[in-house]
Amino acid sequence: MRNLLLWLGLFLSLKAQGQQMATIPHGGSMRVFHFYIPTNLQPNESLPLLIALHGLTQTGSGLMDITQFNAIAETE
Repeated sequence: MRNLLLWLGLFLSLKAQGQQMATIPHGGSMRVFHFYIPTNLQPNESLPLLIALHGLTQTGSGLMDITQFNAIAETE
C-alpha cells in the first residue's frame, strides 16, 4: 500500500491536468489506475485525495462515469 501511495503521489505531482491513466507494477502484474486533476488547480495548491475502488465487475473509468467525481472535482 505504501508503494501505491508513493506512485500515486508521483503521478499527481505532474503538471498534467484532467483525466489520466497510468500503470504501476504490483504483485508481478502491471496495474492500471485512473486519476483526475482539476483544470483549475493552481501551482502549490493542496487538495484532498479521494481514492475510489471499483468492484470486481467494474472498471476504473466506468466508476468515474458513474460517480461523476470529475465534475465534482471541478466545481468543489
